Amino acid sequence: MPTADNEPDLANLESPVGANRFELASTRKHWQVTYEATATGQRRIHYQDENRDFDVTGPQISSQSADIIGGLLTITWQVVPDFFTIKLTILVPAVNLDDRNDQKAVSTYAIFTTLEHTSVSGPVQVQGQVQHYRVVQLSGTARFVES
Repeated sequence: MPTADNEPDLANLESPVGANRFELASTRKHWQVTYEATATGQRRIHYQDENRDFDVTGPQISSQSADIIGGLLTITWQVVPDFFTIKLTILVPAVNLDDRNDQKAVSTYAIFTTLEHTSVSGPVQVQGQVQHYRVVQLSGTARFVES
C-alpha cells in the first residue's frame, strides 16, 4: 500500500519465494533431469534417459553462481580412462515465485562438455581443441518444496 507521499510501503512487501526444485526435460531427446536444493544446502540431481537412471548428491555436484546466467551445476556424466571425460552442466536460472504453492515455467540449457585425453598424460598431449560442447535445450517447471 502506498504511503501518504505515494511511495510504496517497502516494510510490508513480502520477499519473493525462490524456487528450489526444477523438473526439466529435453525438448528433442528423451531424457529428464530434476534438481533440488534443501534448506540446509544439500543438493540432489536426478538424471534419467533411455539408458541411464542415477542420482548425484552433495559434493559430487560442483556449483558456481554467475549473476548474468544464474547457477551452474556440474556433475561427471561419464569417464572413459585415458580417452575422455564428459561433464554435464545445467544452467539453473533464479526463479521468483508468488508464494510457496506457486510454480513457474522455465527454459534453460544443459551443456555436455567432453574433455579429450589421449593417454595418462592428460589433455596436454591433445592436438587441437581439448573441450567439445553439446548444448541441449531444457524446459519444465520450477517450484518450492519444503525440505
